[in-house]
Amino acid sequence: MLTRQVVRHRTTPPLSEAKCAPFLEAWSACLLGMTGIALDAGLHAPRVWKLNIPTCLRELLWKDITRSLPIGATWFGAMERGRTCSCGTELTLLHVWTSCETHDLAPLLQTLRDRLPALPPAAPAWTHPWYPLLALWELESARRVGKKAAKELRKSRPEREWAIGSYLWLLWTNRMKEVHGEGYAPPWRLCAALEAALDTPPDLRRVC
Repeated sequence: MLTRQVVRHRTTPPLSEAKCAPFLEAWSACLLGMTGIALDAGLHAPRVWKLNIPTCLRELLWKDITRSLPIGATWFGAMERGRTCSCGTELTLLHVWTSCETHDLAPLLQTLRDRLPALPPAAPAWTHPWYPLLALWELESARRVGKKAAKELRKSRPEREWAIGSYLWLLWTNRMKEVHGEGYAPPWRLCAALEAALDTPPDLRRVC
């Protein structure tokens, strides 16, 4: 018990480190702009571990939160494609998950939207593909949308999280294939793979 207390009070929480400040500030500003609601990023960021998404994606998001993802400026591999997108922009997780002149994600995103009866609040105006996932429990709470709506949204949230998580993970793994020269496919060719992921029963879903 004593050891636990000593460690608890002497160990610096990861989100308290200076390198996490840019993410925390950007997340709060993004959600405020999208929803008009001021949210504490430090409170919501740890919820990444509770999302119903592939386990490997949780780890990827946490690395992005803590600025420990080796990509772009922090890329240490020999391939230049790990630093710069073919469009000339620095490669970041945000860039991987948004369209550019050489990677049109519109067909794949449309497949996702067609399969979901309703996307999370303000989804069409998302300026970042995954930030709102951390706050759905708050944005869809009874005090925000009413008890009836909150109940229905709570039921569908795991499936919506899985659908969006499958979309993001598919894009990431495909882009890494391009970086390493291992069979990259244009985004429009991933539509069938995304549909297959969405059709997979919960008990058969692969975490990575």
